[in-house]
Amino acid sequence: MELLTYLRCSRSLTQSELALKTGLSPNDISRFENQHYPGMSKVSVLAKFFEVKIDALLTNDFPAVFKNLSAPRRPSHRLS
Repeated sequence: MELLTYLRCSRSLTQSELALKTGLSPNDISRFENQHYPGMSKVSVLAKFFEVKIDALLTNDFPAVFKNLSAPRRPSHRLS
């Protein structure tokens, strides 16, 4: 499975919904998921939307994404 497909499905988005949210076309999303990259500016938009690195999307680097997503969060305030 392509990383983009996984990320899209993890947010319960269709290709059309992701296209609307990012300003890309459904064809751009489909092409990317089928390993026909739509250009760096469009890849950059997707990376920003999913908060992942561009190279992770381009290389389907699942471990890099999961490492970032599973990092423990620091509390935003101190407990009394």
